[in-house]
Amino acid sequence: MIGEFERYPVDIQRQIVLHYLASISLIDDAVGQVLDVLRRSGQADDTIILFTSDHGEFAGNHGLLRKPSIHFDELIRVPLLVHVPGGTLPPRREAGLVELTDVCPTLLGLLEIAPPPGLQGIDWTAALRRRGTVGREDIYADMFDLEPMTCGRRGGPYQAVQTLRTPEWKLNLYPTAGSVYGQLFNVREDPDETRNRYGDPSCRDVRGELLWRLASRLHGQTDPLPPFLTQF
Repeated sequence: MIGEFERYPVDIQRQIVLHYLASISLIDDAVGQVLDVLRRSGQADDTIILFTSDHGEFAGNHGLLRKPSIHFDELIRVPLLVHVPGGTLPPRREAGLVELTDVCPTLLGLLEIAPPPGLQGIDWTAALRRRGTVGREDIYADMFDLEPMTCGRRGGPYQAVQTLRTPEWKLNLYPTAGSVYGQLFNVREDPDETRNRYGDPSCRDVRGELLWRLASRLHGQTDPLPPFLTQF
């Protein structure tokens, strides 16, 4: 998957990007149709609208195509737009980091519905309504190997990866590939993620801190169900 995009002639690369842009336009048109139906049916003032995605596509960035398990921001940084009718949430743009796991508890909070037991993620309703700070200290993302598969064969390059991203740093680990494989980027100084500092001796303390934080996140998001009734 490394350098896959460059294996195509320039004219084919252009066609790939144009098709990707066309698919975005298709989604824009479809969202517009949904919003138009809401307005015409009188439901626009009684509907929370949320737009997001599960992942992005590389479409040539970093020489990559599709969505292989290399967690550059082009893949894991996705749009998250929320509209609440009635003017209860004034327009604002948030720079803080959130996870898709936060979507469900936040929607429940906006609807004033109690979350079910074991629901993970953060409800940002109070911060949104009070213009408070929205954003985690770090976000976690992962992808798992698809082998063995019980039916068929996988059709793309997949490999286990675990990611911790802060406002300043990003750590990518490949747990099935060995400890020497990893990526560490200072996304504040190097937003295009062109300089891998995973093996940089001057970043050893940063890498150690992020490794601990990654382990802490993995521990903290262990399935909380069923609840413990007693220690014994």
